Amino acid sequence: KEVAKSVRNALFETDGDILCFLPGEGEIARATKEVLAVLPKRRKTDGSTKKKAPRGFGQAPMQQTFSPIDVLPLHGSLDSDAQDLAVLPGPAGRRRVILATNIAEASITVAGVTAVVDSGLRRRSR
Repeated sequence: KEVAKSVRNALFETDGDILCFLPGEGEIARATKEVLAVLPKRRKTDGSTKKKAPRGFGQAPMQQTFSPIDVLPLHGSLDSDAQDLAVLPGPAGRRRVILATNIAEASITVAGVTAVVDSGLRRRSR
């Protein structure tokens, strides 16, 4: 759940895609569900981020709006089309959250990424 919270924070702090590192497919599957559960529900409609101030109460608080967000896995078991979907630039007007295994950390560059979330989790051999 901490990973999902960090991803959500990164969405508020940046305008681009988010790359998140996790140790394996199971963690990616769980994180996908958790991230989807915390994504903002509002969608960008007119580009405005301000609400009209209620009369007599001063400035209304800023309201963050988001364009549609895709949550994509990235690991070695995926077919090449699914991997390309995560690695190549996304469609205009959409943001992506890419949940990748740690092996991708040293071996790929993902276009459009403006923030990285590292879960800090690692696999250890026994």
